[in-house]
Amino acid sequence: MTRPTTERVPVLIAGAGPVGLSLALALGRAGVRSINVERHPSLAIHPKARGVNPRTMELFRTWGILEEVRSVADPPEADAFIEVAASAADPGYRRMASKGTPVGDRSPVDAIICPQDLLEPVLLDAVGRTGAGDVRFLTELVSLEQDDRGVTATVRHRGTGATSTIAADHLVGCDGGRSVVRAALGIELEGIENLGRHVNVLVQANLERYLAERPARFTIIRNPDFQGGLIRAGTDRWLVIRSYDADDPRVPEAPDDAYGREVVPLALGDDDIDFEVLSVLAWTAAAQVATRYRDRRVFLAGDAAHLFVPAGGFGMNTGIADAHGLAWRLAWVARGWAGTGLLDSYEDERRPVAQANADESVVRAMLQDARNHNGEGDDSHGLELGFSYRSAAVVPDGTPPPERADPVRDYRPDARPGSRVPHLWLDGVGPPSTLDLCDDSLAILTSPGGRAWVDAAAAVGQTLEVPVSATVIGADDPGLAARWQDLSGVGPDGAIVVRPDGHVAARFPALVDDPAMALLGTLRQVLARPATTPAPDPRG
Repeated sequence: MTRPTTERVPVLIAGAGPVGLSLALALGRAGVRSINVERHPSLAIHPKARGVNPRTMELFRTWGILEEVRSVADPPEADAFIEVAASAADPGYRRMASKGTPVGDRSPVDAIICPQDLLEPVLLDAVGRTGAGDVRFLTELVSLEQDDRGVTATVRHRGTGATSTIAADHLVGCDGGRSVVRAALGIELEGIENLGRHVNVLVQANLERYLAERPARFTIIRNPDFQGGLIRAGTDRWLVIRSYDADDPRVPEAPDDAYGREVVPLALGDDDIDFEVLSVLAWTAAAQVATRYRDRRVFLAGDAAHLFVPAGGFGMNTGIADAHGLAWRLAWVARGWAGTGLLDSYEDERRPVAQANADESVVRAMLQDARNHNGEGDDSHGLELGFSYRSAAVVPDGTPPPERADPVRDYRPDARPGSRVPHLWLDGVGPPSTLDLCDDSLAILTSPGGRAWVDAAAAVGQTLEVPVSATVIGADDPGLAARWQDLSGVGPDGAIVVRPDGHVAARFPALVDDPAMALLGTLRQVLARPATTPAPDPRG
């Protein structure tokens, strides 16, 4: 009997939701092949996540899919308010602002509402265009083994029952809250396991007679027969969410369409509205973070690594940021540009972000349950754009973080090592942005007085044989140069080093005596490439 040949791929991804597809897209853009195995027969049919925050929109912009995502998103006016009402038909609703201050000039893009089931096809098409991603549906991960050379996974096609093996340099579990990968590694979740149980009913219905003049992001519904909410999920599509206490014995084990047909009129407040139940999904609200994000050659990302209460919209966005932060590491290691030690910093950087977001999601849920919305909006720019990493892939400069009255909502751009590089339009009013300078290289950003950094960057890139770019900001525009110096916190001849994920790796407030050697030492640390033998002098 002929034994099946084992496929080989640099990265195997379990799951093809927004996180798994984002990881495949980011890897594909870097020229790294991947295979996604997804147990379901197709992309999501249920809009489990909806909010896309400014940082995720920045990534979509970098990946070239911004306008495609916008084309399937909800109109902006649908995101302006939150309501509290007895039902959709209740004329005595109470309305409150849903969003606070727009992100404005602190980012080239702002948040949108885009249901997950409409976003995923955009991501899948983009993965296909890279020519490096292979997404396989109805295929589940059965088991995995790993050693110093790689990971070997057994997968099974759920339609035919046929099994096969895939060998990969690395495996990433993006397979959701009930992650098979996490279970196989024996990694536990820490936090609050049950903050309430819910049933989502996705329906097709025309509710314009009640809601055309009062578009809202979320309608909190409270009446004697129904506790929950109503959310727009596209054109004439709505999520009816029925909520139960954590210990409520009435929660159905396996709610079906019949359950949906019974519940929906209670939320709509009108027995005469025609509707069609499209899908029903039961879920439990939790706020948990995995104790570890890595076991040797296997990593966790997205819901496999953390679970949040939906309030605040942190789940999908945090997962996509996980994918982005992991992709450049895997790609640079795969291409020999970085040492394997670079992979150690993934957990060091992403796990604290997940914990902060999990904590805030609980706070948001408590405020929502108390119907005590503060009226100041629910943006989280401080968490979404202002998080800063601490790891071996960041060289600290000893400066304190900027003072913020509200660390959750208040974002103040800065270029401290670990922070996202501040956004600044390079021609003053439009593309490109400073965010566009670091997509596929280590970027050195300086001002007209720091041209010596440009020569140093070229020399160090040649020495380490890695892509290092250099940009003089404001070379012909003193005003732009001054704005950049104010944002970056460096002098006229200083520079910052930005990683491919857009986070500042190091900052030099002024020109040093030997910029080439200073950069060489910095990049060796960031890329986990210690000098085992004397390196060629980058100055020639």
